[in-house]
Amino acid sequence: MSNLKKISVNIPKNVLVSICGVSGSGKSSLMFGAFSEGYPETIMVGQGRIGISNRSTLATYMGIMDDVRSILSKETGQPAGLFSFNSFGACPICKGKGVLTPEVAFADPVTLPCEACGGTRYSDEALSYRFQDKNIVEILVIRREPS
Repeated sequence: MSNLKKISVNIPKNVLVSICGVSGSGKSSLMFGAFSEGYPETIMVGQGRIGISNRSTLATYMGIMDDVRSILSKETGQPAGLFSFNSFGACPICKGKGVLTPEVAFADPVTLPCEACGGTRYSDEALSYRFQDKNIVEILVIRREPS
């Protein structure tokens, strides 16, 4: 932590916090060193891959998706797998990837948003179920109020 000298930081609890700054400014030293020592219950996510699959998301890694799927399943009477883009809730066209990569001979690969699901990764059936007037994608989208 040699790059951190006489600093004071207030970080709120019970919210998602993102630490940003230029390379070498001490972000990792601050969070993975001083902060995690003082708050060992904190869930820390670094720069490496989340999970073992490139389809892993932060919400899945942290266990949030299990709760979301469980609530939607209970409220709609549908199986929890319908609310997973890695299961039978996946868009049938892009298979839950949200994008398509058409094979074009002699050209660099191009990735396009899936027109069927609009990049949401979910099937029309999964999107048709609602909890508190929101579907799975709307529940997962965090919208910030303008300041």
